[in-house]
Amino acid sequence: MSFTYGATAPIQVAVLDNGTGTQQNILLPNLRSGGFHAECIVSAGELYRAVVTQSIAIVVLDTHHANEDAFAVTQYLREISDVGIVMLMGWDGHQDSIKAMRSGADLCLAKPIDTELLIVSLHSLNRRLNCRATFSAVADQPSPPGWKILDDGWRLAAPNGEVVVMTASEQRIIKTLGKENGKLVLRIALMEAAAQDAEDLDPHRLEMAIHRLRAKVQQQAGEELPLKTVRGKGYLLICEAL
Repeated sequence: MSFTYGATAPIQVAVLDNGTGTQQNILLPNLRSGGFHAECIVSAGELYRAVVTQSIAIVVLDTHHANEDAFAVTQYLREISDVGIVMLMGWDGHQDSIKAMRSGADLCLAKPIDTELLIVSLHSLNRRLNCRATFSAVADQPSPPGWKILDDGWRLAAPNGEVVVMTASEQRIIKTLGKENGKLVLRIALMEAAAQDAEDLDPHRLEMAIHRLRAKVQQQAGEELPLKTVRGKGYLLICEAL
């Protein structure tokens, strides 16, 4: 199946090859037909060098890689770059997914891989990465004063006096951010706060919830929520809990 995503330059994807030939023979041709410039890389060291010297947008890792600890690779990649990270894993339970998220992965997909789902997911992740870059801010960027969390997080008051009522998941996110009041809160902590159970630990759900919250506050309060993104790490919010 072929995919058309416009005339922009192909998105660069690096796949850490596990030496079985599956990546070379199956995964790479499908990614290339899906609009990516995809190449296999044979070792973690080579991958690290490629990420910092080339315009790689997304890295694809297999948790059962024969020669590398994919979780350790993910953690180091997150320390040195803002590259998107996709983990391919067998679903023996949700613990591997949680471990992957804690290591810094953006997306986890179950094996055997549905190549059409992988391609669509990678394009979606690339759009989210570009969106995060647009709205990202460093932790020390000043935020407008005067935002207040009311009623244990159920209402959020803007400096102009307008009040926004939170949903249950928004309340958990805002309450978690408010407790730190300007300090970085890691993505996994917000995911755990917002999730009803382990199956809800999904970075895409968190980002969509935050996107909707920002839009809701802007629409109802007429001001931009001072919720800052620290790309690859998490979020912070300067506010006062009353």
